[in-house]
Amino acid sequence: ASLYNNIGSMFYRQEMFDEALPFYLKSLEIELMVLPANHPTIAVTHFNIATTYTGLGRFDEAIRSTERSVEQLLKTLPDDHPEVAENRAYIDVI
Repeated sequence: ASLYNNIGSMFYRQEMFDEALPFYLKSLEIELMVLPANHPTIAVTHFNIATTYTGLGRFDEAIRSTERSVEQLLKTLPDDHPEVAENRAYIDVI
């Protein structure tokens, strides 16, 4: 999963969002199969997908992915944790 995420990140940094998205989605697919349901890496991947959707102008999907990221974080972090706040704030950016 991390290999797919890294490839997605490489494309994302080059603003090649169409190319990045399938790698992030594949990374998430694998993570959901092999990681515990509350694993924080799943939240990071949801957030990577959200930022990629934003880059593609697919704002509704970006908001949904960001919300999934927040939901995932809340499985292991308190509501007032800075990372939770940061992900929630990204919705306002979208």
